[in-house]
Amino acid sequence: MATSFNIEAITQNGIKLQTTATFLKLRTVNGDVGILANHSNLVTELGTGEMTVKKDKEEEKYYLSGGFMEVREGKVVIMAEEVIEASQIDVERLRKETELEEAKLEKLKEEKDILSANKRIQDNLTKIRIGTR
Repeated sequence: MATSFNIEAITQNGIKLQTTATFLKLRTVNGDVGILANHSNLVTELGTGEMTVKKDKEEEKYYLSGGFMEVREGKVVIMAEEVIEASQIDVERLRKETELEEAKLEKLKEEKDILSANKRIQDNLTKIRIGTR
């Protein structure tokens, strides 16, 4: 019985991750999901949050935002809006962007603008959390 499986994460800008792993944990719209080798077939919508890829004793963290995941025949394909390796997250830039968004938020009147600013703030805070681990 296989103990590892292939993972491929793709965004509109190309392949962001192509590896073999023993465990995958990521956020879906219904909560966190863990994947091991020989997992049953699954298609699910992804949420925004942390993705953990384990390779035996080694562990890699990523920021993952939106899209879909398919698990089939020993392979996981992730089609996401954004995938960023934790070590590549520019925490200082995101902190500054978050401060600017929070300052703008106080001046916004339209509900759609407020919701959009809050979403950007939440995304930045999630990236900061993942990037500082």
